[in-house]
Amino acid sequence: MIFRTALTAALLSFATTAAFAGDPSGLWASEKSDDGKWIDVTVAPCGDQMCGTITKVHGGDTSIEGTVMIKGMNAYGADRWDDGEIYAADDKKWYDGKMKLVSDSQLDVSGCVAFGIICRSQSWTRLK
Repeated sequence: MIFRTALTAALLSFATTAAFAGDPSGLWASEKSDDGKWIDVTVAPCGDQMCGTITKVHGGDTSIEGTVMIKGMNAYGADRWDDGEIYAADDKKWYDGKMKLVSDSQLDVSGCVAFGIICRSQSWTRLK
């Protein structure tokens, strides 16, 4: 009986840790552009999907703060989201989007065309 209780507690602890490890919610900094500009994006659940909003612009057009730039990302496994859209503020276009949580501190974000064959990607760093 004690063994079963200990095993159950260990499994619940593992499940909670695994769920936390696969959560991209938080504040992320994009990569810096060639001219030293970057944005901070808050990623959060929107229903059963993930979305992201530009919360701070560093060195660029601050009028895009508050713009939704990630929408409709569906979870595929513990660390990957796909079938969403990503807004590229530099060319003001929406692209097919996907994200992969590489670690608790790194989120790879991609915007793609041509059925995902041609993608532009960045590795974002978690701030919070």
